[in-house]
Amino acid sequence: MKTLIRAFLVLFVLLILAAAAGYFIVTRPAFQKKMVESRLPEGSSIQSIHITTGSIQLTDLKLRLADGTTAKLDSLRSEFSPLAAVFDNTLRLRGLSVDGLVVKLPEVSAPAAPAAEFGAPSGGEASTEAPSAKKASDQPPASPTDALYALGEIQWRLDFDSIQLNGALIDASRNRYVFELESGPIAPGEETTLTAKLRLESREALQGGLKDFNSDARAVFTQKNAGGFEQLRVESLTEGSDAAGGSLLSISQTLELSVDSFEKSAVVDLSFNADLPNPGVFAPELAALQGLSLQGELKGSAQGDALILLTADFEAASNGAQVVSVLLKQSLTLGAEQQFTGELMEINLRHLPLAWVNPWLGEGLQLSGQPISAQIAVAGEQDGALVLRSLTPVQIGPFSLSQDTQALLQEVTLRMNPVIRMEADQTLRYDLGDIEVLDRYGAFISGTVRGAKKDASGDSPLAGL
Repeated sequence: MKTLIRAFLVLFVLLILAAAAGYFIVTRPAFQKKMVESRLPEGSSIQSIHITTGSIQLTDLKLRLADGTTAKLDSLRSEFSPLAAVFDNTLRLRGLSVDGLVVKLPEVSAPAAPAAEFGAPSGGEASTEAPSAKKASDQPPASPTDALYALGEIQWRLDFDSIQLNGALIDASRNRYVFELESGPIAPGEETTLTAKLRLESREALQGGLKDFNSDARAVFTQKNAGGFEQLRVESLTEGSDAAGGSLLSISQTLELSVDSFEKSAVVDLSFNADLPNPGVFAPELAALQGLSLQGELKGSAQGDALILLTADFEAASNGAQVVSVLLKQSLTLGAEQQFTGELMEINLRHLPLAWVNPWLGEGLQLSGQPISAQIAVAGEQDGALVLRSLTPVQIGPFSLSQDTQALLQEVTLRMNPVIRMEADQTLRYDLGDIEVLDRYGAFISGTVRGAKKDASGDSPLAGL
């Protein structure tokens, strides 16, 4: 018996010594570096790495991926607690610092050869891809509310004393976007503030003359004691200017989110303000929309799988003067079947410049003349139709119409009282009411215009008149 006990003790001591020796070898920086280097892609390297039971340190990591993308990391440092993860379901990090992360995308190359036309694959490809497509279509689509509720259902608790991250992204055109991220303590039951910054460093101006660009964001959130998040507020400001310092864009927005994952409900508030002094630098067809300002406020909620738009206000202004406003008149349920009946929204046009209409005319058509003012109501009917109706008679003009600088109409005025009805089967019916076309001598066309049109490619714009 004594011999058996002695043998057991010797074996136990040998196992302890072997485990200690193994731990000593595995935690040696040289051994860890060799193990990591053997698993890196070809052309990659690492200067040093040291992982213990409570910390990680990594320096000078260089990655080269097969598609030509390269990544460089100067250093990564953090302390962690495996016991907190195993016994307390908590990710506990101390002093998390990621420094000098630079991702460089491959440069733009010549376009690839065009692929085979859609609908004409080879026989083998058709037989291979069709079953997978059918299998994907059989799965029910994910509800957009799932992502909201998932914020409050995170099983892991986060316990970070701080986060510091900085680096840059170099795109295919060699523009450099520098980013920074900092966070205070993140802990269950506490409010956390996180800030992020993005800045463009480019030697040459981008499309539209954009030279300087920066975006600052600030997020304030609260983590529940059991994990997950229930309150979130995000504020951001994005600004851009040209080489001379002139403002090209300024966009600010605020998002507030409250989630109750147990009750499957959420409330979202969003407001934004955008100033585009010269939107034509981003989209040439919008060059006439000088001094464009956009402002909006949205409030919505989620109940189960349904998304409900409670309120929505939108305004567009030109050089400080309001020209378009949209007001939602009743809540809309977007994630479920709903009969949209009654007055849905009201659209007001106040001295809308005709130049704002030109980008959508096409075929070289251009309007010029007096701005438009109108008050339009959008309503739903029991049979599923959507009706747009002018609340007051509409007068357009005097205006002139030209095509490719050739005059088609000069100094004419159009008066009408339109009603447009979009039926459930996508049939468009319109009634312009009593219509008059006048020039400086008086009315030369009068009558009524009614018609119907169902969308079909190749139809004349006057089909159904």
